[in-house]
Amino acid sequence: MPKFLLLIVLVTAQSIAHASDCKPSFSETLGNNWMPEAPYKVDVGEGLLIYGRILSSINCTPVANARIEHWQSGADGEYHDEQRAYMYSDKNGNYRFNTIWPGLRHIHFIISAEGYQELSTHWRWKDFDSKTDKSEFDIILRPSKPE
Repeated sequence: MPKFLLLIVLVTAQSIAHASDCKPSFSETLGNNWMPEAPYKVDVGEGLLIYGRILSSINCTPVANARIEHWQSGADGEYHDEQRAYMYSDKNGNYRFNTIWPGLRHIHFIISAEGYQELSTHWRWKDFDSKTDKSEFDIILRPSKPE
């Protein structure tokens, strides 16, 4: 097989495999502590960096300007207004914010973007005894259904 043809086959196979790996993020309940009108700000504490990309389930393309609302408990396990905020993804779908370690081992998210279904989901840290200073959390959205 000529090298050029082999390269095309490999690139195509990798693209198909990548697209099939882009399954929409799981939807989860808002919980009882969501409140409307979170303030626009990036960082809500320090000690833990949460970062990732907002992606489309179609070919894993970045979703620019997605509204990312997040809230969490404080270290004491209670919800406080200072741990509520929203921000937007950049042109490449990237987002990042600094926060404290949540006492309840999760952070709530609501993601909304034009052309996509709104998603409520959670970041969870399963091994709370081995804390890290950063965690990657990509969120994959489903396109809106045509009307």
